Order: sequence, then C-alpha cells, then structure tokens
Amino acid sequence: MSFLVGRDGNISVLRVGAVFGILGLAIIVGGYLLFQLELRTFQSPLNIRVYPNAQQVGQQQIGDSQTITYMVPGVSAEEVMAYYDELLADHNGDSVNTNNRERCNRYPLQGQFDDYAEGAGTVPYYFLCNFNESGWGGANRATIINIQPGVRNDALQQDTTGNTMILYEQFWD
Repeated sequence: MSFLVGRDGNISVLRVGAVFGILGLAIIVGGYLLFQLELRTFQSPLNIRVYPNAQQVGQQQIGDSQTITYMVPGVSAEEVMAYYDELLADHNGDSVNTNNRERCNRYPLQGQFDDYAEGAGTVPYYFLCNFNESGWGGANRATIINIQPGVRNDALQQDTTGNTMILYEQFWD
C-alpha cells in the first residue's frame, strides 16, 4: 500500500485514481471478452446427448440450422422419450419429479392421428422435446428433438418398424 502514499506521507489522489482507472479498464476489457465468448458459443448448435446406441442415418445443414436423423433399433419411442425427458429436466435445472416443469410432449395426447394408415409412411404419434438457450444480445440456439415410432412405407419400400426414429432439428444464430 506504500505506492498509494505520496512524498508528503499522505495518500496520493492521483495514484489512487490511476489504480481505480486501471481496475475499471480491466473490468471493461474482461466484460467485453466474456461477451464475445458468449456470442461465439451461440454460433454453433446446442448439442444434446444422443440416445445410447442410436445410429446416425442422415444429416442436412442449411445455413444456421441442421437436421440429423438417428435410428434406435429395438427400443420403443416411449423409452427414448423418457431418456430425453430426463435430459430436458436436467438441462433446465429441474428435478424429473417437479410438477410444473417443461416436458417432452406427445402428439396427439392419446391414440393415433386420424390420417394414420399402416404402410402409408405416416407416423401414428410422435414426441417433441424442446431444448433451448438464450444469451446476451438476443443470441439464441435450440435443439428440437422429434421422437417417432418406426413405420412402414409401402410406396417407397421402406420399413423402419421395430425401431425408433429420432430427428434433431437444431437452430442457432
């Protein structure tokens, strides 16, 4: 503290002012660097852990968004949804047992869609889980996870029955 004392033995206002000025400048530069780091974080997708043993079967990127498709053999859509529902609770800082927390939602709530027809390639139902983050300056990124039971499409000769399909739709800016 002796550097704050002038030749006359009293505290030097100039030296104290210089110390505060340097500290203020360091805080401003540090804040700016943290702001830039946060913005850079939001220039990439929000990555959510993929269901164990899921196999990537497709990917498409357009600008600041991408869709990744996974297939999980031999596991029901309900089991996969339960996994992502736990991740969503953890992501939002909630307990799985919290009543009013954000959850993965089923569409339709019960039964099947009216236009569902076996072999037509349409899904009977699906689950949506919405993971998102927002930051300074309006920065935002989200991963919407769509979980569907595998279906048969006779017209395209495709059959994913017995599997669960997971679509990651990711947006960032």
